[in-house]
Amino acid sequence: SSEDPGWLASWDFIDNGQDICHPDTAVLRDPHGTLHDDDPAGNVQCTNPNDCGGVGGDNGYSDNLDCGVRIRAPKDSTVNIHFTQMNIEGGNTGLCATGQIDCSTGGDYVEIYDGRNAHAPLLGHITGDVTDDRIQADTFTSTGRDMFVRFVTDEGNYGLTGTTDDPGFWAEWQFIEIGRAHV
Repeated sequence: SSEDPGWLASWDFIDNGQDICHPDTAVLRDPHGTLHDDDPAGNVQCTNPNDCGGVGGDNGYSDNLDCGVRIRAPKDSTVNIHFTQMNIEGGNTGLCATGQIDCSTGGDYVEIYDGRNAHAPLLGHITGDVTDDRIQADTFTSTGRDMFVRFVTDEGNYGLTGTTDDPGFWAEWQFIEIGRAHV
C-alpha cells in the first residue's frame, strides 16, 4: 500500500509546524496549527556549562533571538494557544532550578500578547518548563481575534545543561468561535 503507516501520520504536525522566527507568512490564519522554536530537533550536547555558549555543542535554539508571529482568527472568534512542551533556559529548568546559575536577570522566555503585536496587553510571560509546573498556566486565550507570540533568548543556553529534555517549545493554537465553549 502507498499509504503512510498510522504512526507516520501522527508526526505530520511536526513537518507542518510553524517556526516562530521564520513562519510561512507574517500573519497565521489557519484555524489550528503548531508553533515551535527555531530549531525543533535541537539537543543540548554538552556536560560542562562553559562548553555550552554556542561553541561546544548544539544549544537547541538560537542565541539572541527576538522574534514573533501574529495569529489572526476570523471575525467573531478568538485565539487559544496551549504549550504542549517547553524546556527553555530560566525558571525551573537545568542549572537555573538547582541554583548553580542565577537566571533571574537573564534566560529565555515566551510572551503572549492579547492583540496584533508586542504593544498589546500581555497575557503571559513564561519560561522554564511550564507544562510540568502546575503553578504557571500553559494555556492562553485572546479577548479579540488577534494574538501575538514572541520568543526572546539571551547569549548562551547555559541553564539547560543537565536536562535530558529537548530544548525549545511546542505550542498548539486553535480558533474558538465567540459563544462556544473551549473543548
